[in-house]
Amino acid sequence: FGELAWAPHVIQAGGSYHMFWSPHKLHQMDSADGITWTNHRITMSVPYHKFFRDPMVIQVAEDQWLLYTTARGTYFSQVDVYQSFDLEEWQYIGTALRGSWGSERNSHFASMESPFVVQYQGRYYLSLTYNNDSFFWPGILLQFHIWLNPASYNDTLVFHSDNPYDFGVYRGRHRSPTLVTSLEAHAPEYVHHPVTGEWYITTAGWPWVATLTSGEAAVAPLRWEPVSGP
Repeated sequence: FGELAWAPHVIQAGGSYHMFWSPHKLHQMDSADGITWTNHRITMSVPYHKFFRDPMVIQVAEDQWLLYTTARGTYFSQVDVYQSFDLEEWQYIGTALRGSWGSERNSHFASMESPFVVQYQGRYYLSLTYNNDSFFWPGILLQFHIWLNPASYNDTLVFHSDNPYDFGVYRGRHRSPTLVTSLEAHAPEYVHHPVTGEWYITTAGWPWVATLTSGEAAVAPLRWEPVSGP
């Protein structure tokens, strides 16, 4: 389409498949079989915040969906949430996770990447890959396929909440009550098998920096373990 196409995300609703991708705008296409895609359109041309990318959609009620995206506020990285009742018109709701003083990474092009939300046993879990250091040179080095800290590429944080609109404020790893854990994965997605009840987690990444794979997507079993907390 003559534009970038980053981080496609697919859901099934109303007997059809719906694909979303970015950056900077929300693109959508439809499919009856998940293979052949038609009806390309832009359903959000001017997002509420800059550096809109990595859209992810979850259904929270009948005919109600939430869209989570990477974003950046005035000073800090954040995850934004939008809402739709038809998968076509999207309304900005607010910030699902806010960065604040104490947060370690706040790149000028945003550091809370690849948000993904799942529901498990009555609670919602938001994961994000925490990339891109706060100074300007990582963005420059990125153009030359240079990543100074390969371990940080797989730094994923997981937050929890009983409210899918609000996962709190991130003030660093030891000052953020909604932070559950960290995972070694890049841009993970979570898959639940409806018959067996098993869960799986994926990881992916650029081949020149990924350390868990050689650039391909990989999948592994996921085990949930109870933790204490609010």
